Amino acid sequence: WDSDARMAAPVIAALRARGIVTGDNEPYDGALKGDTLYEHGTSRGLPHILIEVRQDEIAEDAGVARWARILAEVLCPVLRDPATHMIEHHESRTTRRKRG
Repeated sequence: WDSDARMAAPVIAALRARGIVTGDNEPYDGALKGDTLYEHGTSRGLPHILIEVRQDEIAEDAGVARWARILAEVLCPVLRDPATHMIEHHESRTTRRKRG
């Protein structure tokens, strides 16, 4: 995520509350002009998040089912929030870097 925390903050908090080790823009920054997050989320004012799961966690059907359940349980409450369905433009950190 870049500067719009509407989706990222509650998802990260919910994953951490489950004891799941969760990075916050690690190892990727989340503010790269022209990347998928920027093009489909930041530039359009849509709440967005990129979730990366370790491959060994989803190598077997049981792991895929476990992560599908976890993500559904974490994302559904966030998606019920009307704020996640509104367009809000937040200045990208990529823009702020250029000015500084």
